[in-house]
Amino acid sequence: LGTNWSTGTPPNGAADFPSIGFSAGSEYIVTLDMNIALDQFLMTGDFSHLYLSGRTVDMGGAGRMGPGNNIRTTLKSSSWLGAGTLDNEAAFDSLGASHIENLLQNGDFRILGSPVGSTSTLTLGSNALNHGVIDLTSEGGGYSSNLIVSPGAVLQNDGYLNFQPGAGGARSFDGHLSTNAPVAVNTNATFKTG
Repeated sequence: LGTNWSTGTPPNGAADFPSIGFSAGSEYIVTLDMNIALDQFLMTGDFSHLYLSGRTVDMGGAGRMGPGNNIRTTLKSSSWLGAGTLDNEAAFDSLGASHIENLLQNGDFRILGSPVGSTSTLTLGSNALNHGVIDLTSEGGGYSSNLIVSPGAVLQNDGYLNFQPGAGGARSFDGHLSTNAPVAVNTNATFKTG
């Protein structure tokens, strides 16, 4: 809704730099209902929640989620593309088949199989760096959770990479992994590294 933005129209241009900085003590949900192109993106408002379902964000510059209290992003069968790096410093859920081109992971990231998105497969399209926590897990049933690193890219793990049992289902990793930190395999998991 255009009137919710300071410019009177939703951001959707290669020069746009939207910011969600709402902080009122209760959850404020922004649902993306169209594919957009942005220069940069910032979400630092406490209790902010960005929700994308079947959408694409094409970002030319930097994007940051957090830091802050109770900040969450949900990426359901969606893509975060472009040359810009997505810096996650908050809670992030990837549901369904989603794709992130450039990721700097400093928060709590779940690749979550669930009744909402069924099997969850996150594909990282370029080199990614994890300083936080990445959990492959499930809830609400035995749903699979998978992480794919595209050919030619590397996931550099300097945080925690956890394969959790959750509510059941398969866990898998496919791609190049370089790790200087723990990888916890707490359930059956399949690793395919090239």
